[in-house]
Amino acid sequence: MVDDSGRIVGYLHVKDALDARPRDVPFGPDQLRPIPRVRSHTPLDDVLTAMRDSGTHLAAVIAADGRLEGLVTMEDVLRELVA
Repeated sequence: MVDDSGRIVGYLHVKDALDARPRDVPFGPDQLRPIPRVRSHTPLDDVLTAMRDSGTHLAAVIAADGRLEGLVTMEDVLRELVA
């Protein structure tokens, strides 16, 4: 999830989204999980370390101005490391 300026504030895990709740009740910021942030030029070993240290299988790729450029998953990193 990003704020109005395009900066990532966290992500909603599918386990949390499947929690029993009325469909018309939006998810709040307290339900977002923190996500590691990396730059597009971050070495893959460092991306993997950031994921491991945070206990996630994804990381936000952040532009120089702080906006979200995209997401990278553990699968993406491992695919590149074994290629």
